[in-house]
Amino acid sequence: MSDIDDYARMQRDFYNARATNERTAHGLVHPDYDLASAQAPGFIRFLLHCLSGVRPPYRTSMRNNFALALIARASKMRFWLLRDAVLRVLRVVFLLLPGRRLDALDFGCGVGRLMRPFAVMGARVDGVDVSSKMLDFARADPFLARSRFFESAGADCGEAPSASYDLVYSALCMQHIASRTIRRRILQDMRRVLREGGLVVIQFHHYEGLPDSEVPAPHVPWNTDAFDAKGTNSEADVWVTPQSVPALIADVREHFQDVTIQFCEFPGEAQLFTGAYGRRFEHVFVTATAGYTRAEALYGL
Repeated sequence: MSDIDDYARMQRDFYNARATNERTAHGLVHPDYDLASAQAPGFIRFLLHCLSGVRPPYRTSMRNNFALALIARASKMRFWLLRDAVLRVLRVVFLLLPGRRLDALDFGCGVGRLMRPFAVMGARVDGVDVSSKMLDFARADPFLARSRFFESAGADCGEAPSASYDLVYSALCMQHIASRTIRRRILQDMRRVLREGGLVVIQFHHYEGLPDSEVPAPHVPWNTDAFDAKGTNSEADVWVTPQSVPALIADVREHFQDVTIQFCEFPGEAQLFTGAYGRRFEHVFVTATAGYTRAEALYGL
């Protein structure tokens, strides 16, 4: 067994041992899963905004925004039976609308929280995760009946088909991988499954003002391969710091072009769950294209 295999087994065992029922599986995703689910349409709107800069809009931007506004309103309903009924109606309506449909892949999909808005919109969205138990909960979601799910070996996108997706995204998942070698292999496989001109979007926590030397153990800075980590999912993560951003960009540029870094700064009064981190953070989004689409769009190259 290699170090990569050992690390993947640790992650798989970690999630599978804890995802014993739907409640505990949701807790692995977010301490307030209902809140996180209600926020999902906003995240999808951001992904589509990023994608619109490199590929023609799917259907139309106005239609997508209108759809996500309705999905967001429905997702905030307190009574889940009414909420799901409204979402089912919306899904039927959006599936009947004509136009080019988006093909997306959620890396680290967990129980499918960020897949559901795409599915309701009528997009084709598949999921990848290292945990078979988490994938079982995602498969049980009736809104994801048209989705395919792939179990990762730990450093890949599983059996997701090559050159099949317009968008590959990963929300606060790769930060739970404390090995630069594994993250680089995942980036390589993300490029494999993207179509030419497709987009990858990856979200991390970012710790402004923190040097790599002050990242608290068992967390590690970007350049580390902590194959001996005993936990994951906030127990032993990689922390992205200002010092590590150049290495992050370099790793993405090995396989992608037009790398963009975007920061999401939270207001001081924002209530953030710091959990095992014990420190406030902001979010950083890394986007990159599978092809020189920005140069083509700007200069006709």
